[in-house]
Amino acid sequence: MRIGTFNSYYSRQTNNIKAYNSAPSFTAMKKSQFDGADYAAVEKYKAPIEKFNTNDDLQLWAGDKYNIICEQDYSGRNIDTLFQRRQSINKWSDSLDKGGYSPIEKLIVMKDMTKNLKKSDATNLPVFNKEVLDKTLSDLKQSFKEDKKAQFDFSKKYKANLTEFYLKGSEFNENESKWIVIPSKAHDRENFDANVKKLQNLSNTSWCTKGDKAEYHLAMGDFHIYMDHGNPKIGLRFEDNRVAEFQDKNNNGRINPKDFDTLKTYLADNKFKMKSDAVVSYYASERAIEKTKQIKKDLALPIKHNDAKSIYNYFGIGVRYDKDGGMILSNYKMPEGVNYSDFGADENKLFQNVVKIEGDADFTRSELTDTHNLKEIKGDTTFFLSKIKDLPNLEKIGGTATFAESRLESTGALKDVGSLDMKNSRIKDLGVLGNVDENFTNAPFLESLKGLKSIGGNANFNPGFNSLKDFGALEYIGGNANLSHVKADSLGNLAAIEGDANFENSNIKTLGNLEYIGGDADFSGAAIDDTGALEEVGGRIIAPKYSIDDNLHYKLSQISSQYGEF
Repeated sequence: MRIGTFNSYYSRQTNNIKAYNSAPSFTAMKKSQFDGADYAAVEKYKAPIEKFNTNDDLQLWAGDKYNIICEQDYSGRNIDTLFQRRQSINKWSDSLDKGGYSPIEKLIVMKDMTKNLKKSDATNLPVFNKEVLDKTLSDLKQSFKEDKKAQFDFSKKYKANLTEFYLKGSEFNENESKWIVIPSKAHDRENFDANVKKLQNLSNTSWCTKGDKAEYHLAMGDFHIYMDHGNPKIGLRFEDNRVAEFQDKNNNGRINPKDFDTLKTYLADNKFKMKSDAVVSYYASERAIEKTKQIKKDLALPIKHNDAKSIYNYFGIGVRYDKDGGMILSNYKMPEGVNYSDFGADENKLFQNVVKIEGDADFTRSELTDTHNLKEIKGDTTFFLSKIKDLPNLEKIGGTATFAESRLESTGALKDVGSLDMKNSRIKDLGVLGNVDENFTNAPFLESLKGLKSIGGNANFNPGFNSLKDFGALEYIGGNANLSHVKADSLGNLAAIEGDANFENSNIKTLGNLEYIGGDADFSGAAIDDTGALEEVGGRIIAPKYSIDDNLHYKLSQISSQYGEF
């Protein structure tokens, strides 16, 4: 991995660094002295050339910027996205470093390739192809040679060249619509690696085959992609010569109504057989289309007048109003098989006046961008795969709040929740959250518990990947506490753990104010050197002498002799 390293050019030139960040010199360079990729970078990234004496200064400046780009945090929709992006960036940077490219060329490539890595999705870098990269760099240089003011989107051009490269020989024109067949390992073993890269390149950004799953799925069967003017619209995945799955850009097991006839015709013309899961998805898509047509007829006037009550009632959601006219819903969920936008309703406008939900709220597939004026949800709530990015007024969730695979990075205005499930979420900030009534499952990107004082049930701070550095104001855990692998070196204000406590291989060095552990305490491989205020362990103390410091072993043995088994 290249995290924390500098590129070879930069390292070799360290002793020759000019003071390009100081005042302008008498030999300051001008744009006219640069050409090709150098000029493109000067023009596009506004390099401080007035502080450069030679082209070497530009290269050093570019090398510095390039390293910063490669080392940034590119977290996405879930933890898998982070790993896949890091793997892809490492592949690109290693190939660039070993490929003889100048720092300027590397900066142009990586800056443009990473610009679309949004935190709200799972988009990744395209596959690396040296032949295509060299062609794109050549295109860029030629473009600026012909026109000094040329507008050149390197990422867009690279992807277009990559598509052209992998469609070579398939008689496909990007201005037409056509099915592309990528053969499986069994059907084209000799070109399997090349076909995997082809599948990765032609896949929609929402499909898992855009990343590291391409090899696995292509080993199982062929892949058919419907390309419409260069854009992948439908993907068919085969197993045992039968359709195992199909997806469109939404990757939800349904096909967009506009594209369904294309799929239906293709399946019929080729007499493809489908596996059971694909059959279920196919007929669900077909039913959704018919259902949408009926809904449009039934709700024509309510949709036209944005009559939220009539629309909610139609889908079995009860509506009443508080004394201020705020809307109170019995529950909340998407209409079965369809979204509000499918039949012409604006979900955000419908939801704008909702202040309370008395039952469960399921925002899966929801197109809400935030929860608007909503203040309380009494039941369980899931934000799984919703577009919600903010909880501006939501203060309480009575049941379990599930943030897995959501776009939320903060718990916003939430002060109190029943249980908190943030496994595989991108939440970094607990906002003003002060109390979790029952269980807490930590988010992989959460660094501090901030003002959270109490967790009524179990606290799991080790979901497989952990960033927790600070226990904030936390004082009490009412159940078991899994503290293994956390990055924090202190428990802060934590005074009591009612259940078992697992410190195995944690980085915690002192127990600080912790006085009581009600169940077993496992210190195997722990970094702890100070037992702090710990007075009582209700269950066993697990601390093999070979795995901990002698001093810790002695202190724990004193506690164990009175309160537990050692």
